Amino acid sequence: MNYQKIDEIKKFCGYLLVQTTEQRILNDMSFYLQTPSREIRELDKKQQKSDQKIEIDSNPDSQKEKHEQNIGKEVEFDTTKRDVYNSSQSCFIVRSATDTFIVTSGLIFFNFLEQQERAILEKKYALDLTNINVNAQFHLSLEKYPKEYIQITPFKIVLDEEVMEFFQEVRNKSFSYKNQAKINIQYDERIVKNTSVLFFKIKSEKDLKELNRYLSYTNIPYSTKMPTQGQQITTISSPFGILSSQLYHNILGQGVIANVFDIEANSKLKKFHKHILMLDMINFGGKEGGLVLDEEQNVIGMMLPSFSFQGANSVYFSFAISAKTVLELAATRLDKFKSVKKEQPKEFLETNKFLQNICLIQTSYGHFSGIIINDEGYILSVRHGLDFISKQTSVQVHIIGYNKMLEANVICISEGDYDVCLLKIKENIKHIGLKPISLYVPSSKQLLFEGSEVISVGYGLVHPSKLPQISNGIVSKFIKTQLGEDALIQTNARIQNGSSGGALISKGCNKLIGMTLFNLKHIKYGNICDLNFSLHHKILEPLFDLINKNASIEEIKQLSLWSYKNDELKKLHSLQTIEQVPKYNIRPLL
Repeated sequence: MNYQKIDEIKKFCGYLLVQTTEQRILNDMSFYLQTPSREIRELDKKQQKSDQKIEIDSNPDSQKEKHEQNIGKEVEFDTTKRDVYNSSQSCFIVRSATDTFIVTSGLIFFNFLEQQERAILEKKYALDLTNINVNAQFHLSLEKYPKEYIQITPFKIVLDEEVMEFFQEVRNKSFSYKNQAKINIQYDERIVKNTSVLFFKIKSEKDLKELNRYLSYTNIPYSTKMPTQGQQITTISSPFGILSSQLYHNILGQGVIANVFDIEANSKLKKFHKHILMLDMINFGGKEGGLVLDEEQNVIGMMLPSFSFQGANSVYFSFAISAKTVLELAATRLDKFKSVKKEQPKEFLETNKFLQNICLIQTSYGHFSGIIINDEGYILSVRHGLDFISKQTSVQVHIIGYNKMLEANVICISEGDYDVCLLKIKENIKHIGLKPISLYVPSSKQLLFEGSEVISVGYGLVHPSKLPQISNGIVSKFIKTQLGEDALIQTNARIQNGSSGGALISKGCNKLIGMTLFNLKHIKYGNICDLNFSLHHKILEPLFDLINKNASIEEIKQLSLWSYKNDELKKLHSLQTIEQVPKYNIRPLL
Protein backbone atom coordinates (compact mmCIF):
# COMPACT_ATOMS: atom_id res chain seq x y z
CA MET A 1 0.00 0.00 0.00
CA ASN A 2 1.30 3.44 -0.95
CA TYR A 3 0.76 5.26 2.35
CA GLN A 4 2.15 8.53 1.00
CA LYS A 5 -0.52 8.51 -1.70
CA ILE A 6 -3.17 7.61 0.90
CA ASP A 7 -2.13 10.63 3.01
CA GLU A 8 -2.54 12.91 -0.01
CA ILE A 9 -6.01 11.49 -0.77
CA LYS A 10 -7.02 11.95 2.88
CA LYS A 11 -6.70 15.70 2.38
CA PHE A 12 -9.78 15.46 0.14
CA CYS A 13 -11.78 13.39 2.64
CA GLY A 14 -13.69 14.30 5.77
CA TYR A 15 -17.17 14.38 7.18
CA LEU A 16 -20.16 16.60 6.57
CA LEU A 17 -21.81 18.02 9.68
CA VAL A 18 -25.50 18.92 9.61
CA GLN A 19 -27.21 20.97 12.33
CA THR A 20 -30.95 21.42 12.50
CA THR A 21 -33.66 22.27 15.03
CA GLU A 22 -36.08 19.68 13.59
CA GLN A 23 -35.68 16.24 15.10
CA ARG A 24 -37.97 14.59 12.52
CA ILE A 25 -35.46 15.38 9.79
CA LEU A 26 -32.79 13.18 11.38
CA ASN A 27 -35.03 10.30 12.42
CA ASP A 28 -33.74 8.06 9.61
CA MET A 29 -30.07 8.87 10.10
CA SER A 30 -27.70 6.29 11.52
CA PHE A 31 -27.16 8.41 14.61
CA TYR A 32 -27.48 11.97 15.77
CA LEU A 33 -26.62 14.05 18.82
CA GLN A 34 -28.79 16.57 20.59
CA THR A 35 -27.36 19.75 22.09
CA PRO A 36 -27.17 21.77 24.27
CA SER A 37 -27.40 19.97 27.62
CA ARG A 38 -30.71 18.79 29.01
CA GLU A 39 -30.62 21.29 31.87
CA ILE A 40 -30.18 24.24 29.49
CA ARG A 41 -33.06 23.02 27.32
CA GLU A 42 -35.43 22.70 30.29
CA LEU A 43 -34.56 26.20 31.55
CA ASP A 44 -35.02 27.58 28.05
CA LYS A 45 -38.48 25.99 27.73
CA LYS A 46 -39.58 27.45 31.07
CA GLN A 47 -38.31 30.89 30.02
CA GLN A 48 -40.18 30.69 26.72
CA LYS A 49 -43.44 29.77 28.47
CA SER A 50 -43.21 32.70 30.88
CA ASP A 51 -42.15 35.27 28.28
CA GLN A 52 -44.56 34.62 25.45
CA LYS A 53 -47.48 32.60 24.25
CA ILE A 54 -46.88 30.27 21.36
CA GLU A 55 -49.14 30.99 18.41
CA ILE A 56 -49.78 28.35 15.74
CA ASP A 57 -50.69 29.49 12.26
CA SER A 58 -53.09 26.86 10.89
CA ASN A 59 -53.75 28.67 7.61
CA PRO A 60 -52.11 26.59 4.79
CA ASP A 61 -51.96 29.57 2.42
CA SER A 62 -50.21 31.64 5.06
CA GLN A 63 -47.70 28.86 5.72
CA LYS A 64 -47.01 28.54 1.98
CA GLU A 65 -46.48 32.29 1.70
CA LYS A 66 -43.98 32.24 4.59
CA HIS A 67 -42.15 29.33 2.98
CA GLU A 68 -41.85 31.18 -0.33
CA GLN A 69 -40.56 34.28 1.46
CA ASN A 70 -37.80 32.21 3.12
CA ILE A 71 -36.56 30.52 -0.07
CA GLY A 72 -32.88 31.22 -0.63
CA LYS A 73 -32.41 32.93 2.73
CA GLU A 74 -29.65 31.84 5.10
CA VAL A 75 -30.91 29.81 8.05
CA GLU A 76 -29.82 31.17 11.40
CA PHE A 77 -30.47 29.79 14.86
CA ASP A 78 -28.83 30.20 18.23
CA THR A 79 -27.33 26.86 19.29
CA THR A 80 -27.14 27.97 22.93
CA LYS A 81 -30.85 28.70 23.36
CA ARG A 82 -32.67 26.10 21.30
CA ASP A 83 -32.64 22.36 20.75
CA VAL A 84 -30.12 21.60 18.03
CA TYR A 85 -29.72 18.15 16.48
CA ASN A 86 -26.37 17.26 14.95
CA SER A 87 -25.49 14.42 12.62
CA SER A 88 -22.72 13.60 10.18
CA GLN A 89 -21.62 11.29 7.39
CA SER A 90 -18.52 10.88 5.26
CA CYS A 91 -17.82 13.03 2.20
CA PHE A 92 -15.01 13.97 -0.19
CA ILE A 93 -13.95 16.88 -2.40
CA VAL A 94 -14.11 16.76 -6.21
CA ARG A 95 -12.53 19.49 -8.32
CA SER A 96 -13.16 20.32 -11.96
CA ALA A 97 -11.56 22.94 -14.18
CA THR A 98 -13.88 25.60 -12.85
CA ASP A 99 -15.53 24.35 -9.66
CA THR A 100 -14.93 22.63 -6.34
CA PHE A 101 -17.65 20.34 -4.96
CA ILE A 102 -18.22 18.37 -1.80
CA VAL A 103 -19.78 15.01 -2.69
CA THR A 104 -21.63 12.54 -0.46
CA SER A 105 -24.59 10.17 -0.38
CA GLY A 106 -28.03 11.77 -0.60
CA LEU A 107 -29.13 10.02 2.60
CA ILE A 108 -28.33 13.00 4.82
CA PHE A 109 -30.42 15.44 2.80
CA PHE A 110 -33.51 13.63 1.57
CA ASN A 111 -35.69 14.27 4.63
CA PHE A 112 -35.18 18.04 4.25
CA LEU A 113 -37.10 18.04 0.98
CA GLU A 114 -40.78 18.86 0.85
CA GLN A 115 -43.15 16.32 -0.66
CA GLN A 116 -43.41 18.13 -4.00
CA GLU A 117 -39.61 18.44 -4.19
CA ARG A 118 -39.22 14.71 -3.63
CA ALA A 119 -41.66 14.07 -6.45
CA ILE A 120 -39.61 16.30 -8.76
CA LEU A 121 -36.44 14.41 -7.88
CA GLU A 122 -38.06 11.04 -8.53
CA LYS A 123 -39.43 12.24 -11.85
CA LYS A 124 -36.51 14.29 -13.20
CA TYR A 125 -33.66 12.51 -11.38
CA ALA A 126 -31.99 15.83 -10.52
CA LEU A 127 -32.93 18.74 -8.32
CA ASP A 128 -31.34 22.21 -8.06
CA LEU A 129 -31.08 23.05 -4.36
CA THR A 130 -29.95 26.66 -4.60
CA ASN A 131 -33.52 27.95 -4.26
CA ILE A 132 -34.79 25.47 -1.70
CA ASN A 133 -35.09 26.59 1.89
CA VAL A 134 -33.98 24.09 4.54
CA ASN A 135 -33.89 24.57 8.27
CA ALA A 136 -30.29 23.47 8.67
CA GLN A 137 -26.67 24.50 8.49
CA PHE A 138 -23.95 22.39 6.83
CA HIS A 139 -20.21 22.35 7.49
CA LEU A 140 -17.24 20.43 6.10
CA SER A 141 -14.59 19.04 8.47
CA LEU A 142 -11.18 17.94 7.13
CA GLU A 143 -8.69 16.01 9.24
CA LYS A 144 -5.57 18.23 9.17
CA TYR A 145 -7.01 21.43 7.76
CA PRO A 146 -6.17 24.51 9.87
CA LYS A 147 -9.79 25.61 10.06
CA GLU A 148 -12.01 23.25 12.08
CA TYR A 149 -15.17 23.73 10.00
CA ILE A 150 -15.88 25.21 6.55
CA GLN A 151 -19.44 26.35 5.91
CA ILE A 152 -20.97 24.81 2.78
CA THR A 153 -24.30 25.09 1.03
CA PRO A 154 -26.33 22.41 -0.82
CA PHE A 155 -26.07 22.72 -4.59
CA LYS A 156 -27.64 19.74 -6.34
CA ILE A 157 -29.05 16.30 -5.54
CA VAL A 158 -28.81 13.88 -8.45
CA LEU A 159 -30.42 10.50 -8.95
CA ASP A 160 -29.71 8.00 -11.68
CA GLU A 161 -32.73 6.17 -13.08
CA GLU A 162 -31.00 2.86 -13.74
CA VAL A 163 -29.30 2.83 -10.34
CA MET A 164 -32.60 3.49 -8.55
CA GLU A 165 -34.38 0.77 -10.56
CA PHE A 166 -31.63 -1.71 -9.70
CA PHE A 167 -32.01 -1.17 -5.96
CA GLN A 168 -35.79 -1.16 -6.29
CA GLU A 169 -35.56 -4.58 -7.94
CA VAL A 170 -33.33 -5.89 -5.16
CA ARG A 171 -35.66 -4.48 -2.52
CA ASN A 172 -38.68 -6.20 -4.05
CA LYS A 173 -37.06 -9.64 -3.81
CA SER A 174 -37.65 -11.98 -0.90
CA PHE A 175 -35.80 -15.19 -0.15
CA SER A 176 -36.61 -18.34 1.79
CA TYR A 177 -34.05 -20.74 3.17
CA LYS A 178 -34.54 -24.15 4.77
CA ASN A 179 -37.34 -24.13 7.34
CA GLN A 180 -37.02 -20.41 8.11
CA ALA A 181 -39.60 -17.79 7.38
CA LYS A 182 -39.15 -15.58 4.34
CA ILE A 183 -36.31 -13.12 4.73
CA ASN A 184 -37.32 -9.71 3.43
CA ILE A 185 -35.01 -6.84 2.65
CA GLN A 186 -35.64 -3.96 5.04
CA TYR A 187 -34.94 -0.87 2.98
CA ASP A 188 -36.63 2.49 2.94
CA GLU A 189 -39.54 2.53 0.51
CA ARG A 190 -38.10 5.69 -0.97
CA ILE A 191 -35.05 4.09 -2.55
CA VAL A 192 -34.19 7.47 -4.04
CA LYS A 193 -32.85 8.86 -0.78
CA ASN A 194 -30.27 6.10 -0.37
CA THR A 195 -29.08 5.93 -3.99
CA SER A 196 -28.85 9.62 -4.78
CA VAL A 197 -25.63 11.64 -4.87
CA LEU A 198 -25.50 15.00 -3.12
CA PHE A 199 -23.29 17.93 -4.16
CA PHE A 200 -22.38 20.92 -1.97
CA LYS A 201 -20.45 24.10 -2.74
CA ILE A 202 -18.29 26.13 -0.39
CA LYS A 203 -20.17 29.19 0.73
CA SER A 204 -17.35 31.73 1.12
CA GLU A 205 -15.00 32.68 -1.74
CA LYS A 206 -12.26 33.23 0.85
CA ASP A 207 -12.70 29.70 2.21
CA LEU A 208 -12.67 28.34 -1.34
CA LYS A 209 -9.35 30.01 -2.19
CA GLU A 210 -7.72 28.86 1.05
CA LEU A 211 -8.92 25.29 0.48
CA ASN A 212 -7.63 25.21 -3.10
CA ARG A 213 -4.19 26.31 -1.90
CA TYR A 214 -4.23 23.56 0.73
CA LEU A 215 -5.03 20.72 -1.68
CA SER A 216 -1.83 19.45 -3.27
CA TYR A 217 -3.31 17.26 -6.02
CA THR A 218 -5.25 18.84 -8.86
CA ASN A 219 -7.85 16.21 -8.03
CA ILE A 220 -8.24 12.81 -6.44
CA PRO A 221 -6.66 10.11 -8.65
CA TYR A 222 -9.43 8.10 -10.32
CA SER A 223 -8.95 4.60 -11.70
CA THR A 224 -9.28 4.08 -15.46
CA LYS A 225 -9.93 0.35 -14.97
CA MET A 226 -13.31 -1.23 -14.52
CA PRO A 227 -13.88 -2.62 -10.99
CA THR A 228 -13.73 -6.43 -10.86
CA GLN A 229 -15.09 -9.13 -8.61
CA GLY A 230 -12.58 -10.24 -6.00
CA GLN A 231 -10.55 -7.03 -6.29
CA GLN A 232 -8.80 -5.85 -3.12
CA ILE A 233 -10.09 -2.50 -1.88
CA THR A 234 -9.29 0.11 0.75
CA THR A 235 -11.88 2.55 2.11
CA ILE A 236 -11.48 5.99 3.67
CA SER A 237 -14.42 7.14 5.79
CA SER A 238 -15.33 9.01 8.97
CA PRO A 239 -17.98 6.98 10.80
CA PHE A 240 -19.20 8.73 13.94
CA GLY A 241 -16.92 11.65 13.07
CA ILE A 242 -19.17 14.00 15.00
CA LEU A 243 -18.60 12.00 18.19
CA SER A 244 -14.82 12.35 18.08
CA SER A 245 -12.91 13.60 15.08
CA GLN A 246 -9.71 12.53 16.82
CA LEU A 247 -10.87 8.89 16.91
CA TYR A 248 -12.93 8.53 13.75
CA HIS A 249 -11.59 10.99 11.18
CA ASN A 250 -10.51 9.27 7.92
CA ILE A 251 -10.10 5.73 9.21
CA LEU A 252 -8.97 3.04 6.75
CA GLY A 253 -10.79 -0.21 6.06
CA GLN A 254 -9.93 -3.18 3.88
CA GLY A 255 -11.95 -5.80 2.03
CA VAL A 256 -12.73 -7.13 -1.42
CA ILE A 257 -15.41 -6.51 -4.03
CA ALA A 258 -17.84 -9.38 -3.47
CA ASN A 259 -19.82 -8.70 -6.64
CA VAL A 260 -20.09 -6.19 -9.48
CA PHE A 261 -23.49 -5.40 -10.93
CA ASP A 262 -23.17 -3.98 -14.45
CA ILE A 263 -26.12 -1.73 -15.26
CA GLU A 264 -26.17 -0.92 -18.95
CA ALA A 265 -27.57 2.52 -19.66
CA ASN A 266 -28.58 4.04 -22.96
CA SER A 267 -28.22 7.75 -23.45
CA LYS A 268 -29.09 9.98 -26.38
CA LEU A 269 -25.47 11.05 -26.60
CA LYS A 270 -23.57 7.90 -25.69
CA LYS A 271 -23.74 4.43 -24.30
CA PHE A 272 -21.84 3.61 -21.14
CA HIS A 273 -21.90 1.11 -18.31
CA LYS A 274 -22.70 1.95 -14.72
CA HIS A 275 -21.66 -0.22 -11.84
CA ILE A 276 -22.89 -1.02 -8.36
CA LEU A 277 -20.26 -2.64 -6.17
CA MET A 278 -21.17 -5.09 -3.42
CA LEU A 279 -18.45 -4.92 -0.75
CA ASP A 280 -17.23 -7.71 1.52
CA MET A 281 -16.80 -5.50 4.58
CA ILE A 282 -18.85 -4.00 7.39
CA ASN A 283 -20.41 -0.59 6.79
CA PHE A 284 -20.81 1.46 10.00
CA GLY A 285 -23.21 4.36 10.38
CA GLY A 286 -21.72 7.47 8.86
CA LYS A 287 -19.48 5.59 6.39
CA GLU A 288 -21.84 6.40 3.52
CA GLY A 289 -20.17 8.99 1.30
CA GLY A 290 -16.70 7.52 1.97
CA LEU A 291 -14.22 6.62 -0.78
CA VAL A 292 -13.42 3.17 -2.15
CA LEU A 293 -9.87 2.75 -3.52
CA ASP A 294 -8.30 -0.01 -5.62
CA GLU A 295 -4.92 -1.73 -5.08
CA GLU A 296 -3.10 1.25 -6.59
CA GLN A 297 -4.97 3.66 -4.30
CA ASN A 298 -7.03 5.14 -7.11
CA VAL A 299 -10.67 5.99 -6.41
CA ILE A 300 -13.16 3.48 -7.84
CA GLY A 301 -16.33 4.22 -5.86
CA MET A 302 -18.36 5.97 -3.16
CA MET A 303 -19.94 4.04 -0.29
CA LEU A 304 -23.73 3.87 -0.05
CA PRO A 305 -25.89 3.06 2.99
CA SER A 306 -25.97 -0.68 3.69
CA PHE A 307 -28.85 -3.08 3.14
CA SER A 308 -30.39 -4.86 6.10
CA PHE A 309 -32.01 -8.27 5.75
CA GLN A 310 -34.22 -8.99 8.71
CA GLY A 311 -36.36 -11.98 9.54
CA ALA A 312 -35.16 -15.27 10.91
CA ASN A 313 -31.63 -13.89 10.63
CA SER A 314 -30.17 -10.40 10.47
CA VAL A 315 -27.67 -9.90 7.65
CA TYR A 316 -26.09 -6.70 6.37
CA PHE A 317 -24.65 -6.00 2.94
CA SER A 318 -22.50 -3.02 2.00
CA PHE A 319 -22.74 -1.34 -1.40
CA ALA A 320 -20.88 1.36 -3.29
CA ILE A 321 -21.63 3.25 -6.46
CA SER A 322 -18.72 3.32 -8.90
CA ALA A 323 -16.73 6.55 -9.19
CA LYS A 324 -17.40 6.55 -12.93
CA THR A 325 -21.14 6.55 -12.27
CA VAL A 326 -20.80 9.46 -9.84
CA LEU A 327 -18.90 11.44 -12.48
CA GLU A 328 -21.47 10.59 -15.14
CA LEU A 329 -24.21 11.89 -12.84
CA ALA A 330 -22.34 15.18 -12.50
CA ALA A 331 -21.15 15.39 -16.11
CA THR A 332 -23.15 18.57 -16.81
CA ARG A 333 -21.13 20.46 -14.20
CA LEU A 334 -17.83 18.61 -13.78
CA ASP A 335 -16.63 19.35 -17.30
CA LYS A 336 -13.02 18.36 -16.61
CA PHE A 337 -13.78 14.66 -16.37
CA LYS A 338 -14.16 12.33 -19.32
CA SER A 339 -16.10 9.08 -19.50
CA VAL A 340 -14.07 6.01 -18.66
CA LYS A 341 -13.84 3.59 -21.56
CA LYS A 342 -14.88 0.04 -20.82
CA GLU A 343 -11.84 -2.18 -20.84
CA GLN A 344 -10.82 -5.49 -19.36
CA PRO A 345 -8.24 -5.07 -16.60
CA LYS A 346 -4.82 -6.54 -17.32
CA GLU A 347 -4.73 -8.18 -13.92
CA PHE A 348 -7.62 -10.24 -12.61
CA LEU A 349 -7.76 -12.22 -9.40
CA GLU A 350 -6.68 -15.81 -10.04
CA THR A 351 -9.90 -17.09 -8.52
CA ASN A 352 -11.64 -16.00 -11.71
CA LYS A 353 -10.91 -19.41 -13.21
CA PHE A 354 -12.88 -21.04 -10.38
CA LEU A 355 -15.96 -18.82 -10.61
CA GLN A 356 -17.61 -20.84 -13.37
CA ASN A 357 -17.21 -24.00 -11.27
CA ILE A 358 -19.29 -22.50 -8.44
CA CYS A 359 -22.93 -23.00 -9.39
CA LEU A 360 -26.28 -21.90 -8.02
CA ILE A 361 -28.59 -24.78 -7.04
CA GLN A 362 -32.29 -23.95 -6.94
CA THR A 363 -34.99 -26.10 -5.32
CA SER A 364 -38.68 -25.52 -4.67
CA TYR A 365 -37.71 -24.50 -1.14
CA GLY A 366 -34.76 -22.16 -1.68
CA HIS A 367 -31.24 -22.04 -3.04
CA PHE A 368 -27.70 -23.02 -2.06
CA SER A 369 -24.29 -23.34 -3.72
CA GLY A 370 -22.38 -26.19 -5.32
CA ILE A 371 -18.89 -26.99 -6.68
CA ILE A 372 -18.75 -28.45 -10.20
CA ILE A 373 -15.84 -30.90 -10.02
CA ASN A 374 -15.35 -31.46 -13.77
CA ASP A 375 -17.05 -31.27 -17.17
CA GLU A 376 -18.80 -34.61 -16.55
CA GLY A 377 -21.27 -32.57 -14.51
CA TYR A 378 -20.55 -33.88 -10.99
CA ILE A 379 -21.49 -31.31 -8.34
CA LEU A 380 -20.33 -31.47 -4.71
CA SER A 381 -22.63 -29.71 -2.25
CA VAL A 382 -24.22 -29.82 1.22
CA ARG A 383 -26.79 -32.33 2.38
CA HIS A 384 -28.81 -29.79 4.35
CA GLY A 385 -29.70 -28.00 1.11
CA LEU A 386 -31.82 -31.06 0.24
CA ASP A 387 -33.31 -31.59 3.71
CA PHE A 388 -36.83 -30.58 2.76
CA ILE A 389 -37.20 -32.16 -0.66
CA SER A 390 -37.43 -35.76 -1.84
CA LYS A 391 -34.13 -37.47 -2.70
CA GLN A 392 -35.64 -38.53 -6.02
CA THR A 393 -36.43 -34.93 -6.94
CA SER A 394 -34.16 -33.22 -9.46
CA VAL A 395 -32.83 -29.73 -8.82
CA GLN A 396 -32.15 -26.74 -11.10
CA VAL A 397 -28.56 -25.61 -11.62
CA HIS A 398 -27.28 -22.28 -12.96
CA ILE A 399 -23.75 -22.01 -14.39
CA ILE A 400 -22.13 -18.61 -15.06
CA GLY A 401 -22.18 -17.75 -18.74
CA TYR A 402 -24.87 -20.32 -19.60
CA ASN A 403 -28.27 -18.85 -20.34
CA LYS A 404 -30.61 -21.67 -19.30
CA MET A 405 -31.10 -23.57 -16.06
CA LEU A 406 -29.86 -27.17 -16.14
CA GLU A 407 -31.45 -30.17 -14.44
CA ALA A 408 -29.39 -32.31 -12.05
CA ASN A 409 -30.13 -35.58 -10.21
CA VAL A 410 -29.11 -36.57 -6.70
CA ILE A 411 -26.44 -39.29 -6.99
CA CYS A 412 -25.29 -39.72 -3.38
CA ILE A 413 -26.44 -38.19 -0.14
CA SER A 414 -24.73 -38.76 3.20
CA GLU A 415 -26.52 -40.99 5.68
CA GLY A 416 -23.70 -40.46 8.16
CA ASP A 417 -22.30 -37.42 9.93
CA TYR A 418 -20.72 -35.58 6.98
CA ASP A 419 -22.92 -32.80 5.58
CA VAL A 420 -22.29 -33.67 1.90
CA CYS A 421 -24.14 -34.74 -1.22
CA LEU A 422 -23.23 -35.41 -4.84
CA LEU A 423 -25.34 -34.30 -7.83
CA LYS A 424 -24.90 -34.87 -11.55
CA ILE A 425 -26.15 -32.66 -14.35
CA LYS A 426 -28.27 -34.64 -16.81
CA GLU A 427 -27.21 -32.72 -19.90
CA ASN A 428 -23.79 -32.97 -21.55
CA ILE A 429 -21.93 -29.78 -20.54
CA LYS A 430 -18.56 -30.40 -22.22
CA HIS A 431 -19.29 -27.61 -24.72
CA ILE A 432 -19.37 -25.02 -21.86
CA GLY A 433 -15.61 -25.46 -21.40
CA LEU A 434 -15.44 -26.03 -17.64
CA LYS A 435 -12.02 -26.89 -16.29
CA PRO A 436 -11.54 -29.46 -13.50
CA ILE A 437 -11.26 -27.81 -10.11
CA SER A 438 -8.00 -28.67 -8.31
CA LEU A 439 -8.10 -29.97 -4.75
CA TYR A 440 -5.29 -28.83 -2.46
CA VAL A 441 -2.54 -31.37 -1.83
CA PRO A 442 -0.07 -30.50 0.98
CA SER A 443 3.51 -29.93 -0.12
CA SER A 444 6.61 -28.15 1.12
CA LYS A 445 6.10 -25.42 -1.49
CA GLN A 446 2.40 -24.90 -0.79
CA LEU A 447 1.91 -24.97 2.96
CA LEU A 448 -1.46 -24.23 4.50
CA PHE A 449 -1.42 -22.95 8.07
CA GLU A 450 -3.50 -20.98 10.54
CA GLY A 451 -3.37 -17.40 9.31
CA SER A 452 -3.21 -18.38 5.61
CA GLU A 453 -5.28 -16.10 3.39
CA VAL A 454 -8.38 -17.70 1.90
CA ILE A 455 -11.26 -16.76 -0.38
CA SER A 456 -14.84 -17.96 -0.01
CA VAL A 457 -16.99 -18.15 -3.15
CA GLY A 458 -20.73 -18.85 -3.01
CA TYR A 459 -24.22 -17.53 -3.65
CA GLY A 460 -25.46 -15.38 -0.78
CA LEU A 461 -28.89 -13.85 -0.44
CA VAL A 462 -28.47 -11.25 -3.18
CA HIS A 463 -28.07 -12.66 -6.66
CA PRO A 464 -30.03 -10.51 -9.16
CA SER A 465 -27.26 -11.06 -11.71
CA LYS A 466 -26.79 -14.73 -10.68
CA LEU A 467 -23.12 -14.21 -9.91
CA PRO A 468 -21.47 -15.69 -6.82
CA GLN A 469 -20.09 -13.41 -4.12
CA ILE A 470 -16.44 -13.42 -3.14
CA SER A 471 -15.23 -12.75 0.40
CA ASN A 472 -11.72 -12.53 1.75
CA GLY A 473 -10.35 -13.81 5.06
CA ILE A 474 -7.88 -16.06 6.84
CA VAL A 475 -7.83 -19.54 8.33
CA SER A 476 -8.74 -18.94 11.97
CA LYS A 477 -8.29 -22.55 13.12
CA PHE A 478 -7.92 -26.14 11.89
CA ILE A 479 -10.31 -28.29 13.90
CA LYS A 480 -9.54 -31.97 14.52
CA THR A 481 -11.28 -34.69 16.49
CA GLN A 482 -9.69 -36.01 19.69
CA LEU A 483 -8.27 -38.88 17.61
CA GLY A 484 -6.51 -36.39 15.37
CA GLU A 485 -8.85 -36.69 12.38
CA ASP A 486 -9.22 -33.58 10.19
CA ALA A 487 -12.75 -32.25 10.55
CA LEU A 488 -13.35 -28.54 9.88
CA ILE A 489 -11.58 -25.36 8.81
CA GLN A 490 -12.71 -22.23 10.65
CA THR A 491 -12.33 -18.91 8.75
CA ASN A 492 -13.45 -15.30 9.01
CA ALA A 493 -14.29 -14.99 5.29
CA ARG A 494 -17.88 -13.73 5.48
CA ILE A 495 -20.69 -15.98 4.22
CA GLN A 496 -24.48 -15.71 4.24
CA ASN A 497 -27.47 -18.00 3.79
CA GLY A 498 -27.12 -19.61 0.38
CA SER A 499 -23.30 -19.76 0.55
CA SER A 500 -23.42 -23.33 1.90
CA GLY A 501 -21.87 -25.71 -0.61
CA GLY A 502 -19.59 -23.01 -1.98
CA ALA A 503 -15.81 -23.18 -2.31
CA LEU A 504 -13.09 -22.25 0.16
CA ILE A 505 -9.96 -21.48 -1.87
CA SER A 506 -6.38 -20.93 -0.75
CA LYS A 507 -5.20 -17.54 -1.91
CA GLY A 508 -1.61 -18.74 -1.95
CA CYS A 509 -1.99 -21.65 -4.39
CA ASN A 510 -5.52 -21.02 -5.79
CA LYS A 511 -6.73 -24.52 -4.99
CA LEU A 512 -9.83 -25.85 -3.26
CA ILE A 513 -9.16 -26.43 0.44
CA GLY A 514 -12.71 -26.96 1.68
CA MET A 515 -16.45 -26.70 1.13
CA THR A 516 -18.50 -24.09 3.01
CA LEU A 517 -20.84 -25.67 5.58
CA PHE A 518 -22.29 -23.22 8.10
CA ASN A 519 -21.62 -20.18 10.28
CA LEU A 520 -22.30 -19.40 13.90
CA LYS A 521 -25.77 -18.16 14.75
CA HIS A 522 -26.57 -15.86 17.66
CA ILE A 523 -29.94 -16.57 19.24
CA LYS A 524 -30.87 -12.86 19.21
CA TYR A 525 -28.87 -11.22 16.41
CA GLY A 526 -28.89 -14.01 13.82
CA ASN A 527 -25.97 -15.23 11.75
CA ILE A 528 -22.42 -14.16 12.63
CA CYS A 529 -21.22 -13.97 9.04
CA ASP A 530 -17.48 -13.86 9.72
CA LEU A 531 -17.29 -16.88 12.04
CA ASN A 532 -17.87 -19.89 9.83
CA PHE A 533 -16.80 -23.45 9.13
CA SER A 534 -15.88 -25.48 6.04
CA LEU A 535 -15.40 -29.20 5.46
CA HIS A 536 -11.69 -30.07 5.45
CA HIS A 537 -10.13 -30.93 2.07
CA LYS A 538 -8.69 -34.21 3.47
CA ILE A 539 -12.20 -35.61 3.77
CA LEU A 540 -12.87 -34.87 0.08
CA GLU A 541 -9.70 -36.49 -1.31
CA PRO A 542 -11.16 -40.02 -1.93
CA LEU A 543 -14.13 -38.58 -3.82
CA PHE A 544 -11.97 -36.38 -6.04
CA ASP A 545 -9.58 -39.28 -6.74
CA LEU A 546 -12.39 -41.54 -7.97
CA ILE A 547 -14.05 -38.86 -10.11
CA ASN A 548 -10.73 -37.86 -11.69
CA LYS A 549 -10.14 -41.55 -12.54
CA ASN A 550 -13.55 -41.68 -14.30
CA ALA A 551 -14.88 -44.22 -11.79
CA SER A 552 -18.44 -45.46 -12.18
CA ILE A 553 -21.32 -44.14 -10.09
CA GLU A 554 -21.52 -47.49 -8.31
CA GLU A 555 -17.88 -47.18 -7.25
CA ILE A 556 -18.48 -43.64 -5.99
CA LYS A 557 -21.44 -44.84 -3.95
CA GLN A 558 -19.18 -47.30 -2.10
CA LEU A 559 -17.12 -44.52 -0.49
CA SER A 560 -17.27 -44.35 3.30
CA LEU A 561 -17.92 -40.61 2.90
CA TRP A 562 -21.65 -41.34 2.58
CA SER A 563 -21.98 -43.55 5.66
CA TYR A 564 -19.21 -42.50 8.07
CA LYS A 565 -20.49 -41.91 11.61
CA ASN A 566 -18.64 -40.38 14.52
CA ASP A 567 -20.36 -38.98 17.62
CA GLU A 568 -17.61 -36.44 18.22
CA LEU A 569 -17.82 -35.25 14.61
CA LYS A 570 -21.58 -34.93 14.94
CA LYS A 571 -21.16 -32.73 18.01
CA LEU A 572 -18.61 -30.58 16.24
CA HIS A 573 -21.00 -30.01 13.36
CA SER A 574 -23.76 -29.00 15.76
CA LEU A 575 -21.39 -26.89 17.92
CA GLN A 576 -22.13 -29.08 20.96
CA THR A 577 -18.63 -29.73 22.28
CA ILE A 578 -19.36 -28.83 25.94
CA GLU A 579 -21.63 -31.43 27.54
CA GLN A 580 -21.61 -29.99 31.04
CA VAL A 581 -20.19 -26.78 32.43
CA PRO A 582 -18.47 -27.40 35.78
CA LYS A 583 -20.00 -25.54 38.71
CA TYR A 584 -18.06 -24.17 41.67
CA ASN A 585 -19.38 -22.78 44.94
CA ILE A 586 -17.07 -19.82 44.77
CA ARG A 587 -18.25 -16.23 44.83
CA PRO A 588 -16.10 -13.98 42.65
CA LEU A 589 -14.51 -10.98 44.34
CA LEU A 590 -15.45 -7.76 42.57
